[in-house]
Amino acid sequence: MLGNPNTTACQGDTILLNAYCDSLSTYTWQDGSAKPALAVSKSGTYKVTVSNECATVQSQKNIYFQKCSNEIFVPNAFSPNGDGINDFFKPSYFYPPSQFRMNIFNRLGQRVFSSSDPSRGWDGNFQGVSQPPGAYVWTISYIDHSNNNHSVKGTLVLIR
Repeated sequence: MLGNPNTTACQGDTILLNAYCDSLSTYTWQDGSAKPALAVSKSGTYKVTVSNECATVQSQKNIYFQKCSNEIFVPNAFSPNGDGINDFFKPSYFYPPSQFRMNIFNRLGQRVFSSSDPSRGWDGNFQGVSQPPGAYVWTISYIDHSNNNHSVKGTLVLIR
């Protein structure tokens, strides 16, 4: 009813727990509230009892709030070999950036990949041709969810 039994979120966020089943059901949360949804912003175990003419069921969910960063995390290598592990070079983040640009260059300075979509990664190809293993340079500029500009760069190793 409440989905996955464990959820992790960032401090300062609010999670809406929605137990709605139908308009004839009644809802009782551990804090005594009787609405079908409960907004939470503190770590804890949240329980709800839902009753209707057919049954009474209980559900609970553990919520963990942690300190999250505005930074993106960029790997230093990837292996696009089709095994489903590290097949794409892309950053990860707690909060998706509001604006994003990533460029990847080979050792001759030729741009072999560019994207403005932070969820799109490089597959190790350029114009349909597999690029050779070795070192590449990446640059990323982005605006975080607090509206701060960032520009970072580094190197990666393409492993074949």
